[in-house]
Amino acid sequence: MDVMTRRKMVDLVPAGYWGKDVSNIHLICNFLTDEEAIILNKYVKNIDDWTGNQNDATYQDRIHLNLTLEIRRIIENLFTRMKKNIELKFPVTVIPNGPSICKWKTNDWQPVHADKQLQDGSPNCQQDQDIASVIYINDASEYEGGELYFPNQSLNIKPVAKLAAFFPGDIHYSHGVTKIISGTRYTIPFFWKVIKVK
Repeated sequence: MDVMTRRKMVDLVPAGYWGKDVSNIHLICNFLTDEEAIILNKYVKNIDDWTGNQNDATYQDRIHLNLTLEIRRIIENLFTRMKKNIELKFPVTVIPNGPSICKWKTNDWQPVHADKQLQDGSPNCQQDQDIASVIYINDASEYEGGELYFPNQSLNIKPVAKLAAFFPGDIHYSHGVTKIISGTRYTIPFFWKVIKVK
C-alpha cells in the first residue's frame, strides 16, 4: 500500500489513545541475529547513495533507499518479526511503511518530536505513523552520543547493536536523539499504520 493511501485511512488510534505510560515503550535486545548484524554492518559501511527522498534538509544525504535484493529480504524479515512483536504488545493489526536505512554522522541530532503530531498537538502530514520502531545496526562503541530519549517518561536509552525499540507515534511519546559527538550511527527506522483495533 502506498504512503498516500495509508495517510488517507481513518485514524483508529488518535492522540491519547495509548495514554502516556512508560510501559508502552518496548525494547527488544538482540532483535537482529548475529548473522543479520554482520551483513548489515558490512553493507552500511559500503553505501555510496544516501540521497533518500527527503525534502527536509536535515535528512538530506542521510537516507538510503536503494537497497540490494539481499538487504531488502533481510529488512522484510525484520518487518515480519517486528509486526509480531507489536501485535503481541498492542491490541491492533498494523502494516509497515517502506524500508530505509538512516546514517547519523557527527553533529547530527534530532529535536524532541512526535511522529504523527506537531508539538502543539495538531496533526502533522504523517498520519500513517501510529507506531514508530527503530533497529540499531552498529554498536555504540563506534560512536558517542546518539541516545534516544523520552522527556515525558524521563527515559534515556543508550543504543547497542541489534537492539530494537517500538512505541506510539503521538505527542505523549515525543522523543529526540542526542547529538552524535563522534563516529557514525546507523539505524533502520520504520513506522506502522494501525488498520484494525482488536
